[in-house]
Amino acid sequence: MQYAVKDTRDTRDKISDLKTAIDHAQTDNKRVNLLTKLARILYKSTPEEALNYATEALHLAYRVGYQQGIGSSSNLIGVIHWYQGNFKDAEEAFMQALDIRQRIDDTAGMAESYNCLGTIYLAYGVYAKSLEYFIQSLKTREQLGHKTELADCYNNIGLVYEKLGDHIKSLDYHQRSLKIRKEINNKIGIAYSYSNTGNIYKIKGEYDKALNYYFKSLEITQKVDDNYGMAHCYSLVGEIYCTLGHNEKALKYLSKALSIQEKLGDKAGKAISLNRIGEVHARRGKYEDAIDYYYRSLAITRKMSADPLLESVYHNLAQAYSAVNDYKSAYKYHVLYSEAKSKLFNEDKANAVALVRSEYEYEKKNQEIERLNSEQNLLRESKNELELFAGKVAHDLKEPLRMMSSFGTLLEDNYQNRLDENGKEYLSIIKDSSVQMQTLLSDLLEFALSGNPSDNVKQTNLNDTLIIVQNNLRLRIKETKTKLIINELPTVKGSFSNMVQLYQNLISNAIKFKKPNTTACIRIGYHERDDAYLLFVQDNGIGIAEEHKTHIFQVFTHLDPNKEGTGIGLATCKKIVKNLNGKIWVESQPGQGSTFYFTLSR
Repeated sequence: MQYAVKDTRDTRDKISDLKTAIDHAQTDNKRVNLLTKLARILYKSTPEEALNYATEALHLAYRVGYQQGIGSSSNLIGVIHWYQGNFKDAEEAFMQALDIRQRIDDTAGMAESYNCLGTIYLAYGVYAKSLEYFIQSLKTREQLGHKTELADCYNNIGLVYEKLGDHIKSLDYHQRSLKIRKEINNKIGIAYSYSNTGNIYKIKGEYDKALNYYFKSLEITQKVDDNYGMAHCYSLVGEIYCTLGHNEKALKYLSKALSIQEKLGDKAGKAISLNRIGEVHARRGKYEDAIDYYYRSLAITRKMSADPLLESVYHNLAQAYSAVNDYKSAYKYHVLYSEAKSKLFNEDKANAVALVRSEYEYEKKNQEIERLNSEQNLLRESKNELELFAGKVAHDLKEPLRMMSSFGTLLEDNYQNRLDENGKEYLSIIKDSSVQMQTLLSDLLEFALSGNPSDNVKQTNLNDTLIIVQNNLRLRIKETKTKLIINELPTVKGSFSNMVQLYQNLISNAIKFKKPNTTACIRIGYHERDDAYLLFVQDNGIGIAEEHKTHIFQVFTHLDPNKEGTGIGLATCKKIVKNLNGKIWVESQPGQGSTFYFTLSR
């Protein structure tokens, strides 16, 4: 999303020609494409008008069933929202575009949507998810050989490394991007590569080098009339001068940036510039003015869910209030700052570091793909009867249930007014039961394919598995405010996928059976034995009565019928551990929590 269109006579003529072509389009598909093309030209200069054209294209594409048009117009709507700082609307549009493009196997379109979603999550500060989407986009664009888009991917991965604090790798990726952009003479791209390279030198404290790159970027953006790029450069230069204590110069450049951003409706850029202007006033000792600018930035930032910027604004407000002896307000914002900082590191930065190191790091991706494919092949080569069972579950049994659910929905939609209360209740029971049965069959399939004994010879670092488990359960952990205490874990014999499944089931179970009005606290660790490791997952939940401790590991066991689930999770855990020649058991008292122990070979 780093390109611009000059506002020249040629551009105005092109817009006029497109409007004429739209009026005379002979097919609806052609009209959709022309509307999208027009919106793409207008989205930076007149975003509201561009949004109208893109929305018209989307509605027409839906009406005529033009799937590729739906994908391209949805993605463009996301781009327009992104540049206006409406990140949530942008995310929704990008997700819609990706869904369509995946269904029609639009490879180039998927790569574009992956990249756009990566940009959104980078702005949120959700670095693990951002990196995942950028890597997906990179792999696809390498296959397609699209140099412009490939350079964008290198650039964006460099931005993630910058946030993760790996400046050497960040600079390396920005240089890769710059090399390609120079080869194809992509001036806008070159300008952004210069500014991003400048950011690395700024972080390293080499301000002269940073300013040199920023001014090189500014010179290009001025020549090509890229107002967004100019505003971005003015803001960066202003930040450097603020850091160096050149307050007048800092205000000069930041004010230029803010003026352009207000005209463009660039909410994200405006929030950043307002925060930086506040920092200049704070350095001058004008704390009341600084607080005013911080609050203006905060009002925008909260709506965008841009956590990294939110952290900075909270920090600045805490310092400003402390300077004017308003310690109550200073404490309030210091708490908010600490929470934001902790959230960014613990939830996303740590996950992203592990993700880069083990699963998605670009230089190791081929090796990692081979490892994952090897594990998938082991599952596919399980016993023939399990493969037959899987086929029955996946097709012969699930399909009738899907039909029941679908026709139940049709009955509800078309005959709702003709049914009495009993009829409506019966229909609801049919639909709910079919969904429950599909879930049950899925869990049965997972149980059947878990714990392949041939996986015993593999060595798995359990610390890596816990990183993936935390990432998989991140939303549930966040929603329930569960506290995880994870001690350093050993490397054991067993497959990576089985260990993820084992720990994920045990942690999910602990969260599910937490005590009411109590924050769940789960402690994970191990003890060494002569020939094995004794591992444990301990919780402070409702506990388990003595008479239930044995049969909870049996299939379809429900201690509490009101709780969600199929009663297969712990049976799966037992199967995995048993096939690794280990044992699993629970020690618990009602009301005092439970500790699940299991042994694995060293």
